[in-house]
Amino acid sequence: MKKVIIIFMALLLSFVSITGVSAEAQVVASECGDVSPYEYDALLACQISSYAAAGNLLYDGQVNLYKDQIINVTRSDDIKVSEINLYYNLFKFIFVGLLILITVLTGYKFMTADEPIKREEAKKTFKYIVLSGVMVALLPIILSLVYNLSTDLTKVTLSLSSFPKSVGDFHTSNFSNPGLSGVSQEVTRLSQYNANIPYFAAAAKSYVIAMNARHMLVLLLLSLAPMILFFYIYAPLNSYGKLLTYLLVSELFYPVLCVIVLHFAFILANDPIDYLMLSGGLFLCMIIQVILLSAALFKASMHFITHIKYSEEESS
Repeated sequence: MKKVIIIFMALLLSFVSITGVSAEAQVVASECGDVSPYEYDALLACQISSYAAAGNLLYDGQVNLYKDQIINVTRSDDIKVSEINLYYNLFKFIFVGLLILITVLTGYKFMTADEPIKREEAKKTFKYIVLSGVMVALLPIILSLVYNLSTDLTKVTLSLSSFPKSVGDFHTSNFSNPGLSGVSQEVTRLSQYNANIPYFAAAAKSYVIAMNARHMLVLLLLSLAPMILFFYIYAPLNSYGKLLTYLLVSELFYPVLCVIVLHFAFILANDPIDYLMLSGGLFLCMIIQVILLSAALFKASMHFITHIKYSEEESS
């Protein structure tokens, strides 16, 4: 039994090693054609050229992948009213429950009010409750219209800009030098790739992450729309309602800002496109996203601190 296990393990290891060698040897340069084991210069040229060709192939794949991702995350699709309903269905029921509770409390306040001013305040609250009920019914339509307006504006901006419509429209240089050939050309390309693509890859990743985070944040804010409306009704939370509304609107139209930034980045990068210039545009888009979120968080924290100080002053 032990012999069978040993033979099986040996066969498995030999299969893995053969597979690994064949995978590594997939990129073979033309310099490796009929090289004799004793031709050391030719063997060295074969190894260097194969290594450079493999690196160039890897970089080409990365570049095309990031080009495709940049185009896909920048484009937006319209959203249906039924989809909006699905997003904020849970919070809609929570909001309706809160609305019923506020109605009962306001009715009790109106019935037990001794002063005319308190009754007038209760009447105003009733008006807000009725308006909120109408808004909840219309929210899916309003939100879908606003969302589709932002996507349509993005599409129009894309069509008017120099932003590529497909991967083939990037017109990026392959860094080949017509004055060189063989090993020199492959090594030159690899060195140029090494000087440019890592920055482009980092910028593309940051941009794609920022756009995907924006997409998730927009869906979250759409689902919270009834609660945001509640913040407007309840006076102490009014500032937070304004804050979340600002965040939703800014994130909805964030792709338009990115298209404008990348439009100028593509113009400045010339044709074929300079990867470093394009990387700068992608990083700038990511920085804009960070600034928008930081501004919202800063405003929220300042309001929270002010509210605490005001409460302490009142208590003292």
